[in-house]
Amino acid sequence: MEQEIKSDPRAVKAFKDRWENSLTISRVPPKTLESFKKLAKDEFVDDYGMTLKWIMDLVFGVMPTGNEEIYARLDMLEAKLNEIKQEAEKPKPKIIKMVGGTIINKK
Repeated sequence: MEQEIKSDPRAVKAFKDRWENSLTISRVPPKTLESFKKLAKDEFVDDYGMTLKWIMDLVFGVMPTGNEEIYARLDMLEAKLNEIKQEAEKPKPKIIKMVGGTIINKK
């Protein structure tokens, strides 16, 4: 049987295509494996490869983590708050409106 696989180029190609990009991980704690499978099912339609890639991106910083995104949003809010404070600190011109509708600008 093994001899037949080695001699048939189609079988060799199919074997390489199937196993060349595969990965087997053993000794995974049960809760971790369960969490990984749930993440893969919920977010990546049971695609373990993309789930692993997403986790690696998080670990190596390609994708921002939750905290980095929160800090970025806090920075944007702080900038907007400072802009609002500067607008509020500008002196407002005093406007006097007469009963007849005439407006008198007093600076």
